[in-house]
Amino acid sequence: QVLCQICGVSFNIGRIRTPAEPRSAAWGPLGPMLHESVWATLPLPLEPTDQQGSYLGYVDSEENIVEHIAGPGCENKRGYPGHDISVEEMRGCQTLQCLVRKPKEHSEYRFDPLPDDEEFEKSGEFFLSGLGDHMPSRDMSSPLVTPARHGCKEPNADNTIWQRGREHDYAMPFHPSCFEVFKRVSLLSIGKVDIGGLTGWWLLEATSYEFENFPRNPDVDECAQQEWEHHKGTAYLVANSLYVPKLRDIFAHVVEVGPDFNPRDGAFNPLTTMDPDGSVDPFQLLPAEIRVEILDHLPSKDIASLRLSSRAFNQMPVRYFQKLILREMPWLWEAWPSVTNPNRTPYSIWASLTESNALDEALPAEIQALKDAHDLEISRNEDLTPFYLPPGKTNYFLLYTLITRHWKELRGLQNRKRIWTDCEEILRRIRR
Repeated sequence: QVLCQICGVSFNIGRIRTPAEPRSAAWGPLGPMLHESVWATLPLPLEPTDQQGSYLGYVDSEENIVEHIAGPGCENKRGYPGHDISVEEMRGCQTLQCLVRKPKEHSEYRFDPLPDDEEFEKSGEFFLSGLGDHMPSRDMSSPLVTPARHGCKEPNADNTIWQRGREHDYAMPFHPSCFEVFKRVSLLSIGKVDIGGLTGWWLLEATSYEFENFPRNPDVDECAQQEWEHHKGTAYLVANSLYVPKLRDIFAHVVEVGPDFNPRDGAFNPLTTMDPDGSVDPFQLLPAEIRVEILDHLPSKDIASLRLSSRAFNQMPVRYFQKLILREMPWLWEAWPSVTNPNRTPYSIWASLTESNALDEALPAEIQALKDAHDLEISRNEDLTPFYLPPGKTNYFLLYTLITRHWKELRGLQNRKRIWTDCEEILRRIRR
């Protein structure tokens, strides 16, 4: 199967609904129909020779559909159970996009700029395809994408270039959300979005050996078999890394609206007792700048220990925790803006869509009007731009505390951290 070039995860992800969820909350790894690749479990009427949990095969009518419903301990490898991850968290897990090379200079096809082209498309050698919601097996066909940007309807998406000398015919596949993560790793690391470096790395390592031996998270290696195996405990791999439901709730808690809040104030309650032996803390003799320098070289666990052992470090300003977050959680770009650098990079429109709602511009006017009304309703209920924390009103200590406390629930952030690590390795290989 063809996987995301950036994160190594499949596009063909299934989900098994719980008894409390509607049928729309379940889909097979090969498409939305419940009967595709469905596995049956008990209770079923069994003949003496039947094996419990055996594969039913495909059915020829919806009347005969036997749907597997996930229980709390479901370990079915054909989809992630609803008990482990919500539909909202899996948003866009089947959505694919490609970087496609522009036509050759003397080709019969001509590259004409589009109004929605990103800057790298205008000046570089590659352009973005439309979106697809199904990645067929490479021995079957190429994915269909919508809209057919720059005339490309079926990009030849692959991780491996099987015909050397025909590199121009291949396209690099990825999740649009993973592409947004790469952009931010590139911006933070080298100050620009290096799409030329990304496509150059793909072309240089476009062999099955190189792709399979890229240092991925062990959970990815376990699941990436002939078909994606949905192993228990790996559902975070398909969580949307941009739109993390519980994260918005955390942001709402850490933004202070009261007039008395000041990020220069201490994050902790002041001590009310003195040292009983009257001993002198040598760290208290150091200038504040040196003490901050010491903190900059310590991980959070050591900082916590230092606070317990030295009164000089008992109190820390709230704003210092922004520095700690940027050091230990560089992938939390919502906390990047500062008073001196308020830059806020928006997400590409492609990262907020799927093929089903990325309709071609050639739609009849009536359908387009309905689509516009639907988009307006969505925009009123969901902010499709990244949420950035205001530096003068954010309690960064509380932010750090809530993220670490609720880490297991923040599957999208777990996945973002994993993809960020992969992107750092990609950039390292680009620079070598």
